[in-house]
Amino acid sequence: MPPRGRGPKDVGDCVNVKAQTKRFFVWDAYWDTARLQSFDLEGKPGAISALGQYWASVAQSLPQGASVLDLGCGHGAASLALLAAGSKATITAIDEANIDPVRYLPEKAAQLSRITFRPRVQMEELPFEDMSFDAVVSQFGIEFGPLPKTATEIARVLKPGGFMAALVLPYNSEAVQEARIALKQCRYLLTEAKLFETAITMLQAYHQAPPDVQEPQMQAALDQFRKTVEDAFAKFSEKEINVLSVIVNALYQVFGNRKTATEQDQIFAIESARTHLAHYAARAQDTARSAVDINMTALRGALVAAGIQLSDARPMQAQGYKGLVAYQLFGRKLAKPPQQQPAAGA
Repeated sequence: MPPRGRGPKDVGDCVNVKAQTKRFFVWDAYWDTARLQSFDLEGKPGAISALGQYWASVAQSLPQGASVLDLGCGHGAASLALLAAGSKATITAIDEANIDPVRYLPEKAAQLSRITFRPRVQMEELPFEDMSFDAVVSQFGIEFGPLPKTATEIARVLKPGGFMAALVLPYNSEAVQEARIALKQCRYLLTEAKLFETAITMLQAYHQAPPDVQEPQMQAALDQFRKTVEDAFAKFSEKEINVLSVIVNALYQVFGNRKTATEQDQIFAIESARTHLAHYAARAQDTARSAVDINMTALRGALVAAGIQLSDARPMQAQGYKGLVAYQLFGRKLAKPPQQQPAAGA
């Protein structure tokens, strides 16, 4: 389905998303589906079990009647796991995307109704009063925001002694490895291969040609297009052609409809496919860039500087899952923020 909102203006926007407003739209498209977990974890039961066990342990740490804030919530996977573990907390969940969990997960409507979802809210600009929450949680969320600002906001909205619990994306996880592979293909398709441009030119020529030469002309163009596709596939290994295969199949489907669809509709279909790919590329880029290194250096530093003392920071593994599922973090807000070191020469 076409993503809501406007798409990137050009290929530069597609593969190097810089503006926060553009981030909104590319993640809108991601959550315009009936997914609960990020990164296709639904099909990995070992990972789902490990995540559930973690949130069950966090639920046990919540005080009676706790108020909880879920950052980068998506469709509420972490919040639902807390409730499933028996938590009676009051949960507010925010995401910068235009999320609508009940619409896409109606079978979970009863559980989701216990959570207050707030779309279009940025982690680095939380619209909540100081010391509003007993706990802040996040599952594959906080690492996607600007770390120093996000950490400062987490500390600001936490009550004294309140805690932060988070699962963050490791640099060597399956999700990140797949994102890097996908991004390589996306960049090639969007900036080098010219398959979209070639397809549009072929269809324009077909629809504008006299009826008696349309098919012979198109068959000749298709023969040349197949050679271009073969050259494109040759640039990647068999394990690196998933995105390329999807796009090529989509273009051939458009070609196959040439006798029944209008020129305008076919060109729109190709442009829509290119926009979908551009959004996918931006998400893959965001995922690869946001992944956390083994020492969690930047994340640890931002949290400690904001006044959150970490008591747990370790990797999470799961049966049947290659690499790490997540790094798990747990820390409490200090009663007093750490003293800032005086500047040199002061």
